Amino acid sequence: MKQGDAVLDRFYSEIVSERVDVHVAMDELIDGLRLLRNGMGVEEWDVFSRATVIHHPCFPIVHQDPFTRRNFEKPRGYDGDAKTLDYIYGVYPASEGPRSKLGIEIFNYTTNSPASKGVRARKRIITDAIDAIAKEVGEPRIFSLACGHLREAHDSRAIQEGRIGELVAMDFDKKSLALVADLFSGLKVKTFHGSVKDIIAASKSKKLGKFHLIYASGLYDYLSQRVAARLTSMLFDMLLPGGKIMLSNFLPNIRDLGYMETFMDWRLIYRNESQINDCIAEIGPDRIFARHSYVEENNNIIFLEVTSH
Repeated sequence: MKQGDAVLDRFYSEIVSERVDVHVAMDELIDGLRLLRNGMGVEEWDVFSRATVIHHPCFPIVHQDPFTRRNFEKPRGYDGDAKTLDYIYGVYPASEGPRSKLGIEIFNYTTNSPASKGVRARKRIITDAIDAIAKEVGEPRIFSLACGHLREAHDSRAIQEGRIGELVAMDFDKKSLALVADLFSGLKVKTFHGSVKDIIAASKSKKLGKFHLIYASGLYDYLSQRVAARLTSMLFDMLLPGGKIMLSNFLPNIRDLGYMETFMDWRLIYRNESQINDCIAEIGPDRIFARHSYVEENNNIIFLEVTSH
């Protein structure tokens, strides 16, 4: 635990004395926390990340960053809510932005960290997939599970130009769905309230129909392997012939890992290539026409695309 205190003390000293640039101090903090997490036992890290850090004087300094603070406070009761991700996308009212000079500098750092860049790349990749399916298929049906604020729809030319048949945006957060309904009214976007349990139990999936493209951008970061495999199988059943599902997951040992778990209390389930491919374990191989896994350019998020016959 002394090593952990040393990392926090050094950061605090550098910030208070202003002897180093804030971005340099944040680099040292993030790298130090990742090393600590990798070097500590599970129980020791749990105590340090949950109990020690919040009592250190550097904690309120870092929480001048509204992005970090919001996920720690979890006003909607869960990690990575749509408004938290909107900070990464640069979509937020000025009244909810950073207010102090130091807060601005930390905010600029965290929203441009490797993980944040990965989230923006994920949105772009999904946008490209939507536009691609609209070129391949006339007026495709698309399903976004755990849609959040559906920010990719702003960037999709196919959606904005009305070249899709329908995009069904499903989430368990009614506030997110209300905003989606308001933002994309008239653009062939339909909201649907529901959860992973509803899809697995098939209580609502039959009402949704079949799709050319199904994607879940950040959902799998919170699913156990058992639930992920069951859900993937159920989603695959919702594809039209030749349809595709797109899954994504943060990779293990990303650079932001220790910072996210301490100052943001943001704890994900990470998957490597083998583990994300295991998500299709319940789908018969004869039903799969093609599958493809790849990592976005920031090396933080892995994707899996699976196409049906």
